[in-house]
Amino acid sequence: MENASKALIMAAGVFLAMLVLGSLIFMWRTVGGYTSEIEGKKKTEQITSFNKQYESYLGRILRGNDISSIINRTRNNNTKDTPNKVVWEFILSDSVELDSTIILPAGVYSETQNINHYNNMIKDPVKADEFTQLYFVCTKIEYNSETGYVNKITFLQKGIKQIS
Repeated sequence: MENASKALIMAAGVFLAMLVLGSLIFMWRTVGGYTSEIEGKKKTEQITSFNKQYESYLGRILRGNDISSIINRTRNNNTKDTPNKVVWEFILSDSVELDSTIILPAGVYSETQNINHYNNMIKDPVKADEFTQLYFVCTKIEYNSETGYVNKITFLQKGIKQIS
């Protein structure tokens, strides 16, 4: 009987140890899930905050100086060590002229297309002023399918010195 009593005490001890260990594992997983949930919400808020600065332009009529500001914002963002790089693009349906001289030919402009024309034009205050007179509308925003961040924003010229 004495051995049976000791065996029951040992079994109860093992059972209690397993119960305590199981409880600790359960609490660890619950806290870990809660932390992951908080990190997920924080990441979603970061993406939403980042995207809002570009989504606010969708469908809006903007001036050339707004486009220049957006280009500067994307360039500043793209120099940071972030996974969310944004490509800008604007499409000129009409050439920009100054004193009958084309200072910015009609076409597509982005970081990879016709960028030298834009950079040279924007450095000259007189030519840059002509660009600020243009009207554009944001026609499209594209998102990175993996991260959810805005990765491309497109503007289409809508008129020269007036809304058409």
